[in-house]
Amino acid sequence: MARTPGKSSQIHYGDVGTIIRFTIRDQSGNVVNISTATEKELTLKKPDGTIVYREMGFWTDGSDGILQYTTVTKDIVTGK
Repeated sequence: MARTPGKSSQIHYGDVGTIIRFTIRDQSGNVVNISTATEKELTLKKPDGTIVYREMGFWTDGSDGILQYTTVTKDIVTGK
């Protein structure tokens, strides 16, 4: 289940379908309109040091600065 932007939640080992959502802000804390962004990538580092990249999407149209990604099998793992 997705949470309201700005609210924290927990992610657990093996979670599938968990939505990771965050807002892009400038140095003053203002929301950045990212609607024209063409590359939206989330970088995940696994416990063994492996780096994986996941394509993110807009929550709406990007004008609100919000990106999201929904976890899939083996995104959230534990151990080495």
